Amino acid sequence: MLEDYRRWSAGCGLLLLLVLAGMYASVYLWRPAPPEMGDGYGDEEGPLKPEELHAPPKPPTAREQISELENKQRFDDAVALCERFIKDGQQESRDEARARLPRLLDRQFDGYLRGKAYGQAQSTLMKMAALGVTAFGDGQTDAARTYKNTLENMQERWKNEQRNRMSEAVRSGVAAVVDALAAELAADPAAELTGHEFLTFQMERWKEARAAGRTEEATKRLRFAAEVAAGEHVQAESWGFERSAVEEMLRKTLSSDELLDEGKRLLAKKDYTLAACYLLAFREPQNPAVPKKREEIEAWWLERLQRKMLGYEALLGLAQESAHGTLRWLPPDEATNRVEVLLSIVRASARDIETFDKRALDPKEKYRLPEEAWQAQFAAFQDKMTRLIRRGDYMRAESLGRQVLTQDAKDYQFYFRVNFLKCDPWTGVPAELRERIEKKTKDPPQQLAELMQAATTGEYTPDFPGKEALVDQHATATARNGIAMLEDSPGVAYSALREVLRRAPKSTAAEEVRQALFKAIRKARDEKNFSKLYQHAGVFIGELGRAIPAEFREELAGCLQTAADYYKNGAPMSRAFMLSLLADVLAGDPRGQAAADEALRLGFEAVAKIPMETPHKPDLTLPSTLSGYSIVGLDNATEYHLMVFYDGPEKFFARINPYRRGSAVLKDGAYTTAVIVTSESVRPYRAQVNYQKEYAQHRYVIVAEGERNNPNYHRLGDFLGDYTLLRTPSGVGNFEIEPKTGFVIKK
Repeated sequence: MLEDYRRWSAGCGLLLLLVLAGMYASVYLWRPAPPEMGDGYGDEEGPLKPEELHAPPKPPTAREQISELENKQRFDDAVALCERFIKDGQQESRDEARARLPRLLDRQFDGYLRGKAYGQAQSTLMKMAALGVTAFGDGQTDAARTYKNTLENMQERWKNEQRNRMSEAVRSGVAAVVDALAAELAADPAAELTGHEFLTFQMERWKEARAAGRTEEATKRLRFAAEVAAGEHVQAESWGFERSAVEEMLRKTLSSDELLDEGKRLLAKKDYTLAACYLLAFREPQNPAVPKKREEIEAWWLERLQRKMLGYEALLGLAQESAHGTLRWLPPDEATNRVEVLLSIVRASARDIETFDKRALDPKEKYRLPEEAWQAQFAAFQDKMTRLIRRGDYMRAESLGRQVLTQDAKDYQFYFRVNFLKCDPWTGVPAELRERIEKKTKDPPQQLAELMQAATTGEYTPDFPGKEALVDQHATATARNGIAMLEDSPGVAYSALREVLRRAPKSTAAEEVRQALFKAIRKARDEKNFSKLYQHAGVFIGELGRAIPAEFREELAGCLQTAADYYKNGAPMSRAFMLSLLADVLAGDPRGQAAADEALRLGFEAVAKIPMETPHKPDLTLPSTLSGYSIVGLDNATEYHLMVFYDGPEKFFARINPYRRGSAVLKDGAYTTAVIVTSESVRPYRAQVNYQKEYAQHRYVIVAEGERNNPNYHRLGDFLGDYTLLRTPSGVGNFEIEPKTGFVIKK
């Protein structure tokens, strides 16, 4: 039995070996033979290798590369990679790097702060701040907003850290430690040295040095504390109302007469920093004996006012010094500008003068100090604009210029000059603006209110010291801010560029805009980005009209023809728009007429498909003075080109540029009219209209669906400029347009 089992087991094992051998042999026998080396080698492809069955792996994306370094906490390498992508990468990589870089620098900065590696933390913060103009200059993208918020947060944490460090040093009570840290922070533009503890410590050391006869050390400590106090006071806008530890210690140490005498002496030496401390520390006697006679009372209040004005004079001098960057703790370019706050305090002294100085003096003499503060204010604005433009911070410069030309100029004219200097508010007002206001209302107060409103909106800018230079600076900042946004935020950019071309057409800034727009058109053509070419060309030609410089004309015509050809299939209205622009560029050339004819044909074919609507009532209807003809006034208060088609006794179309006006003369009769804009998101309009010897004025705005009473106005929508003559019937004589009203008459 055992023997049979062994034989059976051996037989099964042998059978299993034979099966395995057969399987191996079959695989080997059926394997394709390798190609022979010789004739015909390579004529037929051999079998694919396993690795050839799969596509090669894609290189890691920018996000993957940055994330890998960030996960490994290799922040230096991740930051360097982001900087490389921003400088040289493709658009997708640049966008990713911009979005990630602020967070990386923030994490790096936070690690340095926790480790008390203050030198490295400061370097990281400076690197973050330096990225602003080059990497995030347009300020309109999500990445730019993230960057701005992150930078502000880092700067605030840095200031808090420095304040905490100073508090620890002060609590140590060791003057050498406090002085060393104060010297370190004084060399750091991003640090902020304020706080009651530090000022109290400094003033106690001042008192000790003064008592010991160490005059030089005492003066040095007092000056340093005074500069710090100036920054702290002005930031809180409380100078003159609250006293810091500096003034409190001075008041405890010196009498009122000593404070006043020393303040006057320092003011005469133009040492405004120390003079301000002594004069603001001065206190009037408590419970003074007030005279009872009117003349004596007025003289008593005038004497108090004159002592107060000494402090204002010191603040004015301090502001003028700091406007040029001579005082470390009064940086003139901060968002909350301490220099401007100082000057505003001095300007406000006009109200005190009006209340307490009853002398019948020449207003220019009486209000000399606030007038000087206003002049210093405008000079400081000019200096600040120059610095902002020089370092490429165009957005802040543009915003500052707009504030000065509207709000500050208005306040200077109507609050100060009219109220206190008794100037005529209508001096320097353009005649046509004054005439329009006088037609609108006969009530003098209401007329003045209308004039002030015109100043607020920028339609009129009152005169102020240095106005011409600041207007030019604002145009430069606006132009360069718009040019910087042209690639990533063209819609926002166009608004800025239009403003420059309209308000300062002969300026250097306007020439920069023209060159930048044409360069953008050329780039869009080279990249075959016809959407951008479509937009850029619309702005360029829409603003320059037929006054396009000769050197641009032929190349621009070629760009437009290329775009028109691109839109030949499937986009008839886009092609018609390009051809209408081409007709303007080549006006008087047979090619231009051919383009206009083709645009007319395409346009009418396209608008025939638009459904009919109930005609909108004109905004204004008046009789026409032209026998057998009507006039249509068209106000385009939209950001798009407007194309209006008329089919009736005459068949034509007119194109009105964004935020512009024009009038068309047409034969009386019934017309099918269609209005479209160069945006697929705006629904066109088509209706039947009957014109009979009338002037019909239409104002076009974009209205959100379901919100017809809430038109989407833009600030340029109220400044459409003069009317131009868009078209007249041929062969019936010459016509002349009245540019302010749009009325047309025969010559």
